[in-house]
Amino acid sequence: MLRGVAGSYTVNVSGIDSLDHVRVCTKTATPTTNAAAYHMSDCTYLAASNGNKTVTVTQTMVTNGGFVMVAHVSRPSDDRIRRAEWITLEPPDIVLSATSLTVTEGTSPTATYTVALNFQPTGGVEVLVGRGDPGYLLNKVGGTQATSQTLTFTTSTWNTGQTITVIALDDANTAGGTSNITHTTVDANTEDEYDAASENLPVTLIDDEATIAVSRGTGALALTEGGNATYTVALAGQPTGAVVVDVTSDDAGAVAVAPAALTYSATTWNTGQAVTVSAVSDADFTDETVTVTHAVNDGASANEFDPAPDVTFTVNVTDTTPNLNTFDSGHGGSTVSFAPAELFAVVGPQLLTISSTQATFFNPYTVHLCPFTSVPQSTSASVNGCTTIANRAATNR
Repeated sequence: MLRGVAGSYTVNVSGIDSLDHVRVCTKTATPTTNAAAYHMSDCTYLAASNGNKTVTVTQTMVTNGGFVMVAHVSRPSDDRIRRAEWITLEPPDIVLSATSLTVTEGTSPTATYTVALNFQPTGGVEVLVGRGDPGYLLNKVGGTQATSQTLTFTTSTWNTGQTITVIALDDANTAGGTSNITHTTVDANTEDEYDAASENLPVTLIDDEATIAVSRGTGALALTEGGNATYTVALAGQPTGAVVVDVTSDDAGAVAVAPAALTYSATTWNTGQAVTVSAVSDADFTDETVTVTHAVNDGASANEFDPAPDVTFTVNVTDTTPNLNTFDSGHGGSTVSFAPAELFAVVGPQLLTISSTQATFFNPYTVHLCPFTSVPQSTSASVNGCTTIANRAATNR
């Protein structure tokens, strides 16, 4: 029997043939060890072979209570279970309303959860709540902030959740990371059925000094295609070792960033390193919005910076549509010029390209000009001497 323990368990499967299916089945609503109560819809396929099978028990399954069964289904076409092996689950004696917490110095310094008991005791139960990191304190309703708190439950209040508040301390160091808040019964003041009961709650402490500092902030950056902007990136606090910050664009074809990685040390952490964001010139006429992200590379950085949140901002790129002279109805035979030498689409029987040095038209045609300009009817016009436009109207794009 497992009491509040999640994890992976190995079960040996034997005595099946190649046509048998091995499945893992869970049933938490009305748990029973009667294999006939389980159906294929309760089960997940594992394998069709003998040997060791890994069964994963999640915290949700533990909290809900019930059984986990490794079932030997005789044939995939029927719903009969030949043999079953069981892992019996019970909820933890100490019931927590949260599975994990995150607190951040300065911005989100507090988080709360409740503590209760799983079943009615025969007398009083005392639970000692202790912190696992010096970066935060604990408090209870009507209490005082301290490194630990004591909760008392009775035969009538055992299932009433008591609130614990976690308070991050705003200090000058970069200490952070994940630790456990411990919950253990005080045997001397607890009925025997709850002796040695315990439960942990992981808490991630994000230190506001163990973060990325971007000089331009997180507001949107406006660029014109072909343009660029430079800013600096540093760390908000001194690390215990190297910290690598990766800089990425979610659309490198529209916005490029350089360099792609910044490395800081315990002595260079507060020296800003320049990053250049460039709006890439492309052949379309579309404005783009791109996100630039600065993220700590956990595998290459000091552990206290692992929880550091990413810093992002958007880059709004305005496309540089070229200026184009329009047809002039009052100057028949005049040359239409294109400036600068950019490509334009001509929609007709086939897609054609116009540049500043050539133009080819197939009748019937419609000329799409950029920017959106009104183009009057032209009786005759020469486009770079390549063809004659007669009694056609160019239209706006």
